[in-house]
Amino acid sequence: MSAAPSPATVPDGRMAAVRRLQSTALGSESLQRLTGIAMRLLRADATVVCLVGDVTTVAAATGMPAGTLGGRCR
Repeated sequence: MSAAPSPATVPDGRMAAVRRLQSTALGSESLQRLTGIAMRLLRADATVVCLVGDVTTVAAATGMPAGTLGGRCR
């Protein structure tokens, strides 16, 4: 018996998952902590976490200019 497919592997499942996350991920404290930790560990000037859906959106960022959060990743 095979396991049920993950929503990310079903053709429109990934997009549905991104849409569900968009309302809670943007500015999430957990994602902000993750970008802060990544920046320190990697000794980077800035780090971002983006949601990749119909458009690619910055969900969390550390070391980026004001106004980056919620913008499009390039």
